[in-house]
Amino acid sequence: MIRKINNFKKNFPFKLKYSKSNKGVLIGDRTQNDANLRSLLITHILNKEYNYNPYLVSDLNDKKNIPVYKNIDIKKFSINLKLTNLNYFFIIISSFFDLTVFYLKTLLMKNKMSWLIKNFKCKKINIGDLVYDLYVRYDFKFLKPSIYEIKFLITLYKGILKTHFIDYLVNKYKIKMVVSTQMSFTSYGNIMLRYGTKFGLKSFVTGSNLLQKFNNHKETLTSHFKVREKNIKKNIKRVSSKEIEKFYNLRKKGNLHGTYVPINTIKKVYGLNENNKISEFANKLSKIKKSRQINLFAVHCFSDSPHFCADIVFQDYYDQFLQTINFIRKSNKKTFWIIKPHPARSQYHEDGLIENVIKRYKNELDNLVICPEKINNSTLFNLSDNLINCVSTISLEFACHGKKSIIAGDAPYYQKGLFFKPKTRESYFNLINNLHKLKTNLNKQEILLSKRILYLIELEANNNLDKSKILPDIFLSKLSEDSYVKCLNQNIKKELNFSILEDPLYKSLELKLSKAII
Repeated sequence: MIRKINNFKKNFPFKLKYSKSNKGVLIGDRTQNDANLRSLLITHILNKEYNYNPYLVSDLNDKKNIPVYKNIDIKKFSINLKLTNLNYFFIIISSFFDLTVFYLKTLLMKNKMSWLIKNFKCKKINIGDLVYDLYVRYDFKFLKPSIYEIKFLITLYKGILKTHFIDYLVNKYKIKMVVSTQMSFTSYGNIMLRYGTKFGLKSFVTGSNLLQKFNNHKETLTSHFKVREKNIKKNIKRVSSKEIEKFYNLRKKGNLHGTYVPINTIKKVYGLNENNKISEFANKLSKIKKSRQINLFAVHCFSDSPHFCADIVFQDYYDQFLQTINFIRKSNKKTFWIIKPHPARSQYHEDGLIENVIKRYKNELDNLVICPEKINNSTLFNLSDNLINCVSTISLEFACHGKKSIIAGDAPYYQKGLFFKPKTRESYFNLINNLHKLKTNLNKQEILLSKRILYLIELEANNNLDKSKILPDIFLSKLSEDSYVKCLNQNIKKELNFSILEDPLYKSLELKLSKAII
């Protein structure tokens, strides 16, 4: 059972009022205390200072089952299959109609999933990529995805249904602003953002220590971590090269993390004491390197939102892995390959998947080895001549090490000149085939730029607000919901006269919103 927040109404006096105002703000429930508390802070400011009527949309029917919101008098909506509401009835029927049209449209298509990901729209907004990512998130559906599987049908229908429901709420309640805490899958929050930017609503995402406004629809189709040129220029003026180098050296030792790569992953790839087995592996590879080019292929967690960063060359991460392995089987045996599984794959229950594929072709892959787990990335970079990846941070780290890598998607850290970014599968494999001819070394200025981009992603891209004195820092440790509330209650106890309305986080949100909603 989830703990209760002590004296919630006293410490979080969110008294919301509804007026005859012709503008509403729609927020999406994430069933996570921290995310919902941050949404409430924003909603309270908008309601109190700007006269926005607040509305909540959730997958849960009963508000009492929603952490945090059960304490708040807020108008809440959820759609279900009870046909007692005539408006809901039409939404459900319209969604079934769109589902039917999808299957009729794709009937004679060869690449049905690819069309879904790139082209499927509902209410004029792209949701196909979101549907696919949710479909492959569990049960290893990326191994053999099919639009004719019942799980896919249900996932697609729910995505369509949510989109229609949001459209209904926006029009009925005169929604002028949407606030989301999520940019993955077919969550209400994610669909709201895409809908909002498509139809001219003020659209915000919040989470961690961030409030970000989206200025156009394209921005909501990719990661909000994306580093843009203007942010690089601002960072150059504010943060010296010396500070950047200090940050990088600490991170490389596993002693520093930000809000992009989790601390446990940083420690897995940098904060390691390598054993004799690793030394033997490194010595063996060092000898091979004297006569053969060594390519490092860094593999993603296959079910981890493959389209979170927008376009990728392949259908998904697993598709890239399989096709690259097939390329290696048929390619020049003079090149040696290291296959590096993602350090977080155990969290996705993907242990052994890579090994099973390699075993299948073991007689054809005598120029390949799977990287041991407890090896420092710095050691691995020294052993490797080249790196192939999709959109993982390891490619940016490789650039910080001094070399260009091949990335197969719209990575949030991408900057022209620092990476090879093919637009097609053909050009992807052509680049790999001709790596020995390409100029891969980066100069000092390019290496420093790479480190600066890493700094921006880790310390600024998800952090533009003052930190709360009360709300726990969820990135310092991955807290369960129960542990989060326990920590929150402890913080409240320390601050006897605490009111969230006086918290630095609340004050910085007020300032940000005052500039953003004009």
